[in-house]
Amino acid sequence: MLGGLQGTNCIAFSLIDKFMPDYAIEYKQFNTVADITTATVQGEIHAAQIIYTALVSLASNKVPITAVSGQVNGGSDIVIRNDIDLTVDDWAAFKAMTATLKQEGKPFKIGSFFGSVQDIELRLQLLKYGIDPLKDVDILNVPYPGMDQALYRGDVDAVVPVQPFGVEIELEKHGKHFAYPYDQAAGNLTNMIMVSQRSMRENYPMVVDLAKGMYELTEFLKTPSGTKAWAAAALKYSNVSRVAIDLTIKQLIPDYRMPMDKMLALSRAMFDSGFIKNDMNRADFSKYVSYKPLHDATKLSFTKLGA
Repeated sequence: MLGGLQGTNCIAFSLIDKFMPDYAIEYKQFNTVADITTATVQGEIHAAQIIYTALVSLASNKVPITAVSGQVNGGSDIVIRNDIDLTVDDWAAFKAMTATLKQEGKPFKIGSFFGSVQDIELRLQLLKYGIDPLKDVDILNVPYPGMDQALYRGDVDAVVPVQPFGVEIELEKHGKHFAYPYDQAAGNLTNMIMVSQRSMRENYPMVVDLAKGMYELTEFLKTPSGTKAWAAAALKYSNVSRVAIDLTIKQLIPDYRMPMDKMLALSRAMFDSGFIKNDMNRADFSKYVSYKPLHDATKLSFTKLGA
């Protein structure tokens, strides 16, 4: 039994059965990180797809899990109100606008799902361009499903959704694309695959087969056939339109690698923002990430795998 969260990028994991032919694969969707983590640790599922910020939180809390493969990255977007006059990716103008609004006592409001990958990317991106996320703008906690209406009503000036929420906002013409928040130390990290530490000890051959399957799956997803199968799976597991799914998949990047430097950048940003209590170093974090299954499955060096 394998498990994944909801979303077009997450659903790609459901296609791994094609690359693990010796196993009878069942795939189950979960609504929350807490639920899928509990199922993994208790052995109800053998592997789980989660987001990198969840991995950081779990490692900080010393939950007995191990990340063994990347999955799909990307899928973040910064969407602004239609009436805001900004050119795409013009961060100098964005900074000037936020500075003016701050001086006027009307700080620029951004809807962001606190603690998510998109939230941390946003905070790092703002810092990259000299904007203090704690002082220069007002970041409000808005879950993904509420971002469309929050932007449409004018409750916020911008939102940072995961796809397909972003493309749906733009298709409804409730907002417009401003930038992708990847020009910062954590890059475009989004999803990875984890197993319990018990599975690493007691069922390591299965974990190696899983890693091999993830390597082959991520390569398959880059092909026209893989993209077609991915879109079909997204239609099966969600109620998102085919147009939104196709636009979403174009923004996603399958990747089996787990870049440690970028994971540590996420961890530091989460600590600085108060989302985790421990400022983990490489040695601390490495207790919850293993490149060995991918190495044993592919013979690629640990360095090429992201260590």
